[in-house]
Amino acid sequence: MKKKIIFIAVCLVVAMLICLGCTPRLTTPDGEDYTYYRPKSYTSIEFFGTATYLVLAGNIGDAEVVERMDATWGKVKEALREIDDAINESVSGSDVAKFNRAGAGERVEVSNHTYEIVALCQSVNRATGGKFDPTTARLVDLWGFSPRFAGDYEPIEPYDRADYKQTLPDTKYIQAFNALVGVDKVGLVQEEDRYYLVKPTDTVAVDGVQYAVTLSLGGIGKGYACDIAYKIVKESGFNFGYVSVGTSSLSLLKATKPIYEDNPLAWRVGVVNPRGEGNYLSVKACDQGFSTSGDYERYYEIEGKRYCHIIGDDGYPIDGGIITASVLGESSALCDALSTAICCMSVSEAMEFVQGLDYNAYFVFEQGGKYRVFSNSPDTMTINSGDFVLYEQG
Repeated sequence: MKKKIIFIAVCLVVAMLICLGCTPRLTTPDGEDYTYYRPKSYTSIEFFGTATYLVLAGNIGDAEVVERMDATWGKVKEALREIDDAINESVSGSDVAKFNRAGAGERVEVSNHTYEIVALCQSVNRATGGKFDPTTARLVDLWGFSPRFAGDYEPIEPYDRADYKQTLPDTKYIQAFNALVGVDKVGLVQEEDRYYLVKPTDTVAVDGVQYAVTLSLGGIGKGYACDIAYKIVKESGFNFGYVSVGTSSLSLLKATKPIYEDNPLAWRVGVVNPRGEGNYLSVKACDQGFSTSGDYERYYEIEGKRYCHIIGDDGYPIDGGIITASVLGESSALCDALSTAICCMSVSEAMEFVQGLDYNAYFVFEQGGKYRVFSNSPDTMTINSGDFVLYEQG
């Protein structure tokens, strides 16, 4: 009996070794073997008023690897806290809050993060013909979409409406605040290792009250945070996983489970249906940033018309026909800003713009009772809903 048990045990060991030997090896082009990599997930709700997710994949049976993963998450959280503390306009001591309180023409010392983000904003502003501009902040507040409207809202500004979701702003405020828009007028000064923003001298007066330029970096901040987190993860020696800040900004490393034959290291990224349930689109992505903007997350309706948080260059919430836009490319921050800018364009402007873009872009507009999807890289996407069809230029 004892010999029989030993024989069975030996047979099981041999069978296991054979199975292990038959397991297909998964390796990257540069030789990294990820056959037995498994994910470890981290979550926080401490930053940017939303959830942050970090997924790292590696040999989690190795205590040293797990310890390094935990240390990486600690570094990511530290960096995100620095960024959030700098650009969160709701925090009185943040760079953005100090800039917004400053008088016209004042110089405000800021962190290197804020300096870099504003410099990037100016670059995208030029590239998009002014369609992306974080100095629409006062208009965002006027229309009821700044952070103070997320909690227990109480009217405190002369232009506030108690029933702001039922009553439109006064035109005189829209016109006045739109005259303040222009991130290109914000001065950037670096003196050795110190950084400053110089507030534009422009002001407007409405009913005797003076208003100056204000900033909101929410349209690019989460993407920038993803870029910084991605850099930390790579420097820590991890090549598989992803980081997500909120539901719209991603930095993707490599995927451990092959999905696409032509690129087994790519993720399948689902893009939410802006007018229904589930995902309307899937996008193939690997070692890239990704961001989505649209009129469907923060909005209200008055007399059947939708008013959302994205403000166009006329001072009004976007109404050019584009419902949602997504961008895939090297930098999550650029993807963040570009997806917002595309939403601010007319359909024809967006088509022309993305054709000359070196990032992949996907946007939706309604035509003939169907939602049309336009992309400069249709081979990287799959439409998942029958309500959406690929737009093909005739």
